Amino acid sequence: MNCNICDQKLKFILEPHKNKIGISSESKFLEVKLSKLFLCKKCYYFQKKTHQKKKNFYSKYYNLLMKNFYQDQILFVGKKKTFRAEIQRDIIVSNLKKNEKKILEVGCGKGLTAFKIKKEKNIKIDLVDEGKEKYIFFWNRYLKGSKMMKNISMVKKNNYSLAYSFFVLEHVQNPYLFIKKVLNTVEINGKAIFFVPDIEKNIGDLLTVDHLNHFSAFALECLALKIHKNFNYDFKVTKNERLRALNLTIFKKIKKKNTKKKI
Repeated sequence: MNCNICDQKLKFILEPHKNKIGISSESKFLEVKLSKLFLCKKCYYFQKKTHQKKKNFYSKYYNLLMKNFYQDQILFVGKKKTFRAEIQRDIIVSNLKKNEKKILEVGCGKGLTAFKIKKEKNIKIDLVDEGKEKYIFFWNRYLKGSKMMKNISMVKKNNYSLAYSFFVLEHVQNPYLFIKKVLNTVEINGKAIFFVPDIEKNIGDLLTVDHLNHFSAFALECLALKIHKNFNYDFKVTKNERLRALNLTIFKKIKKKNTKKKI
């Protein structure tokens, strides 16, 4: 098995669910056919190969924070209690342009973060999530006017000045291809923002069945460098202590080639 980032051969570390039972990111038990954890020594990136017994997991069985629309995760920053969607709202609002017209959230779930952004800025936010059938009731009630799509391939290209996703990249089979698809939706001079769990702050995440990718800051930089090498887009990787997460921001700017003739 080769690394999703650098294509180097991976080192097998362990089989975390030998008893065929694992724990999902919802803290629920899941039956697992196969689960193997690998390490790329070059990227310091952990990659998991998992086969679940339940097909269409995200569209049918993934029900994180679905008791009601306002249910949210409580986070503690020091002794101060806050809510995850409020932190995420503040991050996106701080990245908005002055006259932003419409943005895109990929992997939005029921749409609580988008709702809070829209409430503060009255901006159009289009939505993408594989669990559309589960979330459509919430979307229609709380995010009227949004375009609602099941997968990223349905999104119009070069259509948004900003696209973002919170805690989605760790779930996908191929992070590089996912980032490319999100970047395709962003217009020139726009940007894409991705947040993932910081493996150094969330070591138990290695045992989470539906998390297939586990990033250190160095691994995320390696992934961003791959994008930069192929498309010449600038990027930055930062840490967010409040979310115990890493942030990758990619700027979709087309750089002019140097056409000056050598003397």
